[in-house]
Amino acid sequence: MPADQVNPAVVAAMAEAGIDLAGEMPKVFTIKAVQAGGTVITMGCGDACPLFPGKTP
Repeated sequence: MPADQVNPAVVAAMAEAGIDLAGEMPKVFTIKAVQAGGTVITMGCGDACPLFPGKTP
């Protein structure tokens, strides 16, 4: 299950790159969201995360 907040170190690192995640919350992946995304990165969830095979545009 997603955490209750985005890791503060991630928020700070993304802010340095000009991306504001301060108001964002971790979310459960949906198949529709993954299919619409250009890049999907999962971290630290092991077997709890479904496997989404890569795609080439």
